[in-house]
Amino acid sequence: MKRLICLLLLQLPIYAQLNETDLRVQKDWELQQRSSYPKAIKPFELYTNDLPSTIKNPIGTMEVQFEINENGDVENPIVLDTFNVDLNEVVIDKVKQTKYKPAKQNGRPVKVRFKLPIVFK
Repeated sequence: MKRLICLLLLQLPIYAQLNETDLRVQKDWELQQRSSYPKAIKPFELYTNDLPSTIKNPIGTMEVQFEINENGDVENPIVLDTFNVDLNEVVIDKVKQTKYKPAKQNGRPVKVRFKLPIVFK
C-alpha cells in the first residue's frame, strides 16, 4: 500500500503538467471550433423622417425575420408581426440596408435566420 502511494505521489507532477498542457490545447481548439453569432456592422436605424407622412407618433412593436448570408447581407426579410401595415415597406427597406458580420461555425461563415424585434415608442 505504501509503495502504491509513493508511486502515485511521484507521478502527480507529471499528471499536473499534462493536464495543464491538455487544458491549453483544449482551450485553443474550443476557440477555433466555437460558433459565433452575427454582429451588426451597419445596424438598423429608422428615423421619423423615414416614416410616411400619414403616420404620426407610432407606438407598438414589430417583428421582422430575415436570413444573414455568408457575406453578411440580409436576404428574404419578412414581417412576422406588425401593429401598422403602412410601416411594413419602410421597415423592410431599412432592414435590407443593414449589414452584418456573418455568423461562424467551425471557423467558416454560415447562413443564419435572425428575428429582429422593433419597438416604436
